[in-house]
Amino acid sequence: MTKLRKEFPGGRALLIGIGKGYSGQLELPDVVRNDAEALGAVLRDPELCGYPASQVRLLLDADATRANILSELQELVDNARPSDTVIIFFSGHGGQWTVGADACGYICPADYVSMDPENTGIKTDELSNLVNAIPAARVVLILDACHAEAAAVVKSD
Repeated sequence: MTKLRKEFPGGRALLIGIGKGYSGQLELPDVVRNDAEALGAVLRDPELCGYPASQVRLLLDADATRANILSELQELVDNARPSDTVIIFFSGHGGQWTVGADACGYICPADYVSMDPENTGIKTDELSNLVNAIPAARVVLILDACHAEAAAVVKSD
């Protein structure tokens, strides 16, 4: 029996997995990176999802810096089409600060510095604004991190 090969040119993904990319005590198990790689394999597989390999971007471990994550999100804002389906997956550390008027959540890139979350984390507003600016009709945001509920505010319409 011949297996059906799928092609989904409107599929785009940004998959981020940070385990060993964190320094010291922030380091996470290999499974965190492996989850991002495995999701990428499923999305690119022509017998499963058929996303074009060039449109499935992986940022793993030390490559998942604040600048690289923001750049890849901006690339989705600039290049996704209204008919596209975009998947954004983040597996790594998340956090939140709850004191004062600046209380918010954030995700922690590989170059996150725990003593400077304001400047090295990606805060709720920053992440939400970029995700909400992606012009695709379907945007799926998956956050596998502590405090993920505080890390983004998504479209409601």
